[in-house]
Amino acid sequence: MASSENMISETDKKFAQKAYKVFVSSTYLDNKARRRIVQDAITMAGMVWHGMEIFTASTSPTVEECLRYAREADLLVGVIAWRYGWEPEGHEKSITEMEYDAAAERLMFLIDPLLPVYQDKDYDPGPDRWKKQEKLEAFKKRFSKDQMPAYFNETTLQAKVLAALNEWREKCEIGRGGEPAPEPYAVSGPAPLRYPELDQEIKTYCQKAEALHSTLPVAGFVTQLKVSIDIEDIFVPLRAMLDLSGVDGKRFLGADHAEEYLRRSDSCLEISLLEAFRQSEQRGQKGLVILGDPGSGKTTHLKRLLLWCLHKGPETLHLPAGMLPVFLPLRELKNLDQGLDAFIQCQFDSPHYKTPKGFGEQLLKRGNLLFLLDGLDEVADLSHREQVAKWIVEALRFYPDCRFAITCRFAGYSPTVRLSEGFLEMHVRPLTEDQVERFVHNWYRVVEKGLAKDPKLAESIAAEKADNLVKRLQEPDFRARRVFELTRNPLLLTNICLVHRHRGSLPRKRARLYEECIDVLLEHWREAKGLKVGVTARDGCRALQPAAFWLHSEEGRTQATAEELKPHIEPVLKAVDWKEGTTEDFLRTIRDDSGLLTGWDQEHYGFMHLGFQEYLAAREIRSRSFEDPAVLQELALSFGESWWQEVGLLMLALEDPSRFIPYMRERGGKATCLWRGKSFKSGGGMPGRRSREIISAFFGTFAD
Repeated sequence: MASSENMISETDKKFAQKAYKVFVSSTYLDNKARRRIVQDAITMAGMVWHGMEIFTASTSPTVEECLRYAREADLLVGVIAWRYGWEPEGHEKSITEMEYDAAAERLMFLIDPLLPVYQDKDYDPGPDRWKKQEKLEAFKKRFSKDQMPAYFNETTLQAKVLAALNEWREKCEIGRGGEPAPEPYAVSGPAPLRYPELDQEIKTYCQKAEALHSTLPVAGFVTQLKVSIDIEDIFVPLRAMLDLSGVDGKRFLGADHAEEYLRRSDSCLEISLLEAFRQSEQRGQKGLVILGDPGSGKTTHLKRLLLWCLHKGPETLHLPAGMLPVFLPLRELKNLDQGLDAFIQCQFDSPHYKTPKGFGEQLLKRGNLLFLLDGLDEVADLSHREQVAKWIVEALRFYPDCRFAITCRFAGYSPTVRLSEGFLEMHVRPLTEDQVERFVHNWYRVVEKGLAKDPKLAESIAAEKADNLVKRLQEPDFRARRVFELTRNPLLLTNICLVHRHRGSLPRKRARLYEECIDVLLEHWREAKGLKVGVTARDGCRALQPAAFWLHSEEGRTQATAEELKPHIEPVLKAVDWKEGTTEDFLRTIRDDSGLLTGWDQEHYGFMHLGFQEYLAAREIRSRSFEDPAVLQELALSFGESWWQEVGLLMLALEDPSRFIPYMRERGGKATCLWRGKSFKSGGGMPGRRSREIISAFFGTFAD
C-alpha cells in the first residue's frame, strides 16, 4: 500500500480543481494555425481557453466583448508575429494592444526575429503598412519592459506555451499559501518504484531511442532525395476524432466515412492527438487505438510521442511521472506465443540498441512503461492479427501501471481484430488547408537547408518554392479536381512536394501524379519500411485496370465483391504469373499491404479515392483502344458527362504514344484541322463545340 507521502492531499486536490481561464490574444488572419496550437497547449495544461473563436452574437460591440473577456480571464497569452492588426474606429491602438492593457496578467510570445519575413504576405496590408510597423515595434518594446517575451518558431510554440503555463500556475498555487499543487495532468496514485541500478542503462537507452526515431528519411519514392528530416521540424500537430458511439464492431472505410457517421450520430469529439491520454484517463482507459488512412501520419505520431516524453516529460501528456516510452513495430513480431516479454527483449537485442542482456526483462519488472505499438495492420496474416489483438488486451491487464498506444489502418481493424473497452478509439483526421500549407513550408525549409551550401540563402529559396507550390494547390483548376484531395494525406503530400521540387512545378498532367502516388502505395512505401512487397506497382496496376474500368462502367459504382471482381482480375493475374494465391488473396493483399483498395466490409472492395479508379479506368481504355477503337468512340460520346469527364481527360493525358488523334477521329472524319495552332484529324473545317472543349481541355489543362 502506498504511503500518505505518495498520495495527493486534500489541499492539493482543492488547488488542482482550479480551472484557470486563459484569453488568447493575437492578430487573427496570420495566426489562425498558431491560435489553435496555443489553444491545444492551454487544454493540455488543464486550463480553459477563451478567444474570439467562442464569441457569439450579442448586443455588445466587438471591442467591448474582447476587452471584457481579457479582463475576466486569469491570464492573457499574447502571440505576436509580424502584424500590428486592426485598430477599431475611434482608437489609436490595435485591439491586440488594447487586450494586453485590459488583462491583469500576461504571458507574451514573440516570433523569432531571425525567421524570414515577406513583406507582402506577412505585414499588415494597405497604405498604413509602415505606420503600423512602427506601432508594432513600439508595442513590442513596451511589453518587453514588463517581461521577457519567449521567442518561438512554428515547431516550438506549443511546448513553450505549455511550459510557461505550468510555471505560471505553480507560482499561483504557492502564492495561495500552499505547496505547489499537482498539475491537472499529473496522474494520482502511488509513486513509481525506483530501480537506481537501471538509471545509467535507461539513460543510454533514451539516447539511442532518440537517435533512432528522431528523423524521417525521404525515401521510397520515384523521385528521391538523400536528406533526413527531423520529425520536430516537419511535424504538423495532428487532430483526431474520438469515437464516443459506444458501438463495438462498427467498421469504417476511412477517416471521412468515420467522421460522417460519428457527426451524424453526435458521438464524436475532435481533439489534438497530444490530448489523447488526458481524454483516456478521464474515461478510465489506459490504452489508445489510433486508426487512420494509409500515409495519414500514424507512425510519425507515435515517434513524436516518444520524443515528446524524452524531451518534455511524460507529465505534459497526462502520463505518470517517470514513464518510459518504448517503440515497438509490430511488423517485426515473429513469435506470437512468447508474448510481450520476448518481443521487447528481442527489440532491445537488435543492433540498433545493443542493450545489456536482460535489460528488457528488467524494464518490465520496473514497469511504468508507455508501449507504442505501431502497425497492427502490418501483422499480415488475419489469424495472427487476431491473436496479437487478444495479446495486447491481456497485456493491458497484466501490466496495470503501463500505458498502450496502438496504430492501425481502418482496413486492418476488422470485427475480429478489436481491442477491448479499455482502449479509447481515435481516428486521425485528414490535413486541413492550413495544415497543408504549413506542412509544405516545413518540408521545403528542412530539405533546402539540408542540401544547401548557404543555410541563410536556403531559407529564402525554401519559402519561395513553398509559396509557389501552395499557390499552385490553391489555383481553381487544381482545387476543382480530385487531386487536391490527395494533399490532405501527409504521405501523398510528401510525394507531391518531391515531384514539385524535382520538376520545379507540378505537372499539369494529373495522370503523372496519380501514377507516382499509386507506385508509392503499392511498392515504394513498403520497400522504404523494409517490408515484403506482395504486389509490384506494375503488376498491381495491370490487374486493377480492368476492374476499375468495369466498376466505372456503371455510374456511381465504387465497390464490388471479390466474386464480382474475379472475372476482370483473374486473367491478368495469370498473365503476370502471380503465384501468391487466389484473386481474393490478391485483393486482400492490395487492401492490407497498401490501402489502395479499401475493404468496405468483409466482402466488398473499392478504391481508397475515386481519382485512382478514374485513372486506372483511363489506362485500361487506352490499352484496349489499340485493338478496339470503339472504346474511344464510346468515351468521346460521354464527354461532358460528369461521371466520365475526368476519365476522358486522364486518358488524353497519357502518352507514348498519345491517343488524342485517334480519339478525335472517332469524334469526326479524317480531314486535318488546324485550331489554335494545333493540327489534328477531324471531319474538316472548324471543330464543333464539343470538340473545341476537348481540345481546350487537352492543350490548356494538360499543357506541360
